[in-house]
Amino acid sequence: MIKKAVCLTILLSTLSVFSVKSSVVPLTNYTNDTQNAMYWSLLDANLDIARLSWSDTLGASTQAEKSDIDSFIQANTDGWRWATLQELQLIHHWFDSDPYANGWSEGQKAGSALFFLLNGTGPAFTEQNGYDFEGYTYWQFGTYVQEQFNSVWMADFAWNNSAVNCATYSLLCASGYFTDENSPLWSAQDVIGNPLINVASLLVRDRGALSTPGATITVPATASSWLLFSGLALLALKRRRRVTR
Repeated sequence: MIKKAVCLTILLSTLSVFSVKSSVVPLTNYTNDTQNAMYWSLLDANLDIARLSWSDTLGASTQAEKSDIDSFIQANTDGWRWATLQELQLIHHWFDSDPYANGWSEGQKAGSALFFLLNGTGPAFTEQNGYDFEGYTYWQFGTYVQEQFNSVWMADFAWNNSAVNCATYSLLCASGYFTDENSPLWSAQDVIGNPLINVASLLVRDRGALSTPGATITVPATASSWLLFSGLALLALKRRRRVTR
């Protein structure tokens, strides 16, 4: 519960407010090649999206500074670039699986669990494979606009994850975190490259922008992933029915 209060306090203190219509995660319009550590694809937006665990380091063993990311973007011939502010909002809200809630909810578990399945975890927590001792983790991710890093927040507690134990006293193990459609964007400087926090750049490319056509193949998520999220979808549906009664 302490984390809930801290997260909400920080989010409410941000500088800019944008409004985007929330939507339920459909679970079918993305591709996730589990052998591809670099990116996943959001078919709705026709975008390949770098996994945050990859963009945080650019695939290296150390944190990537903004200058490293700018150099990568300038040198690459595959179309990778900073996401626009509109793309940041679209991608963020694509993971909103509980439009009735603001903050932690069981209905948001589907979206938050999918978010971390696709993006991995950051360097802040080492106790349990990217999760802290209570089974909690987060990402702050965003893009640069006029030299300001505009970012959003996603968080989750591990659930049905054999590599992570969620604290037995926690009431949030079956919940995910998402701010509502009026969630603000953080605006900050000099936060990229800090190994003590989970802050990563949102890098994207338009699908079909490869310099060599056919150089990559994306495949649907694995069968075990579908089973996991089918269960999560049922949990979210059950939650919605309780809300709408």
